[in-house]
Amino acid sequence: MDENLGNRSRSRQHKKLSVAFAIAVSIIGVMAARASTYLSVAHAEGKAPPAAYPRVCGVKGKTEYIDTNGKTRPLVNHQIFYEKAAFTTGPKSQLCVELSKTDRLVLVENSQASLPVIGFDNGKVEEIVLTKGRLRLLNVDDVARMLTSDLLHESLGKGDVVLSYNHGQALSEITVIDGKFHFRGLENEDAVDLEAGESAAFQGEIQGGDLQFDILLKGKRVARGQLSAKKKLTSADLADLEKEFAVIHTKSVAAEKPVAPVVAGKPKKAPLHKTNPDSICSQPEGLFNQCTFVCEHNPPKAKTCLLDKPKVICVRYRCNANGYWEERFEYSKEKSVCGAKPRVADCDY
Repeated sequence: MDENLGNRSRSRQHKKLSVAFAIAVSIIGVMAARASTYLSVAHAEGKAPPAAYPRVCGVKGKTEYIDTNGKTRPLVNHQIFYEKAAFTTGPKSQLCVELSKTDRLVLVENSQASLPVIGFDNGKVEEIVLTKGRLRLLNVDDVARMLTSDLLHESLGKGDVVLSYNHGQALSEITVIDGKFHFRGLENEDAVDLEAGESAAFQGEIQGGDLQFDILLKGKRVARGQLSAKKKLTSADLADLEKEFAVIHTKSVAAEKPVAPVVAGKPKKAPLHKTNPDSICSQPEGLFNQCTFVCEHNPPKAKTCLLDKPKVICVRYRCNANGYWEERFEYSKEKSVCGAKPRVADCDY
């Protein structure tokens, strides 16, 4: 009798679990179908998925990421990340990642960085880890993000900074282009508050290839080393940074206005109206993923692209999902596709 009751009880529990599993599978199926339908429609209409999740906004040279299976793969434009992400750049390479509609992360050559957590429901990035090299973080929105390395763990609110980290030299450096930043060695008591146009460095201690820390209660680590004094940046220093991180377009993103290619050394004024209502880029008008081919610094009255003239060069820009002409590419003289005036057409790659 007791055995029969036990069997019936186990049978009822098994049925409940089966029903619950079936419901869960059904819900997942509906969610997957909705996501698949949306992505299919977006692809068919030539639209990019919502910009809530981090996505690649520019690549140059050899840039790679580690996928969910631990394999290293090349990065491509518009690639979206829904989970954690780790990036590397090779020599003469650069990577731009959109963290939001206005915020950017840029890695220059020979760098490694990661986004350890990406918000499941909103794509929010709250921490950026620099393993080696240099990065620039532009926070236009007042969204606090942690900047982390072996020698740093501090928050950046609204601002624009460049962080450098060299493990072999035990050296951590920060440069503030805009905003403010509280800088120190990891959990160190000595700190400095930096403002726009200032930089500082923390020289850590290293022995046998290992960074040196004081271990406090509950395992808290305090980096050993010395904090430098503030350094004022010159206009030449700032110009060098803008050149190094050219892909970021700081001013245009902050103002949420399109970036105009330079024609004959001067940007054109914005048009009063659009000739094509579907265009999202301006100066000149362009559709998402179209390219403009511009003969920069060409004499105003020239009838062709005079590449024999000093500084005259043929360049290409792509219209990205946020309405910016970005991803500047320079053609050699032999492969020039530019005329005297800017031309908008399908990209040649």
